[in-house]
Amino acid sequence: MTFDLRSATMHGAYNCSRVRVLWRDGMLKVFTVDGLHLELETKAPVRRPYYMKSWLVETEQGDIILKGKCMTCGGRQWWRIGCMPFEQLWRMKT
Repeated sequence: MTFDLRSATMHGAYNCSRVRVLWRDGMLKVFTVDGLHLELETKAPVRRPYYMKSWLVETEQGDIILKGKCMTCGGRQWWRIGCMPFEQLWRMKT
């Protein structure tokens, strides 16, 4: 299973105002316009009931809440990360 949230805010154990989140086989990768921001082993993101575009991710450091954001905001730099195919971004190291 894979999870790809192209534009989101991240709150909780880690905070960031605009990220792209990829999850596959227990590994969560978080990217900002500067590249790979965070890499953690986690459980699969779970959709939060009663909240639109909101997911809960459980980590050893604490819970992370992801909230979907508009893909069109963020300018040209964001589109470089937001529109990159999943596989290409997953292989990115920095």
